[in-house]
Amino acid sequence: MPTDYTLWTLVINLMLTVVTLAIAIAAIVQAVAAKRAADVAQSSLIATQRPKLVVKHISLIPGKLVDVNETPTLQDDRQWRIACVVANIGGSTAQISESSLTIKRLGIGSLEGLLPTLPPYDKRYSFGQFSIEPGERKERIVVLDANTDTMNLRLVHAMAEGGSNTSTSPLICFGFFHYRDKSGIGRLTGFGARWNAKDMSFSRLEDSNYEYAD
Repeated sequence: MPTDYTLWTLVINLMLTVVTLAIAIAAIVQAVAAKRAADVAQSSLIATQRPKLVVKHISLIPGKLVDVNETPTLQDDRQWRIACVVANIGGSTAQISESSLTIKRLGIGSLEGLLPTLPPYDKRYSFGQFSIEPGERKERIVVLDANTDTMNLRLVHAMAEGGSNTSTSPLICFGFFHYRDKSGIGRLTGFGARWNAKDMSFSRLEDSNYEYAD
């Protein structure tokens, strides 16, 4: 039979074990609550400081740019290029996971009458995967196929310089950037522009089906 001292020792040890266990459980609960609060705070911060991509400029490079005495110089090339300047005007990093550029010559008529309601995206050309920090802008360049798109651009430009009216058969380019923030939320920015064959410049389509930003 245990003595009174031994019995009290067992009781005290049991009580200490229970108290220790309760403290450990309370610490775990507190840690979980703190993590949840931190996750909520981070999600709220990301939501208020979300990234936002906008396309600032689209241009045609009729050849390729090479460094001559540390100066970018245009040289003729079988393949022409299209450059796109995209900026992050939001408050956090944007990670571009997918992008597309499509060049399309429409039929005979006005741009308003020929422009498809929904952009027929062709994933033949891509700007690749990259990231843009808040306040940063980057220029991405796509190299066009020599035997199709480059040849078509050369032909239409030659026609315009020769005095032909190329505006009745509009040539447009359009595309999108799909990107995610740090929490994995995906967003989409679209762009579209019409090509002026004579001076080889682009002007915005001013069409919300093509130009948008989530």
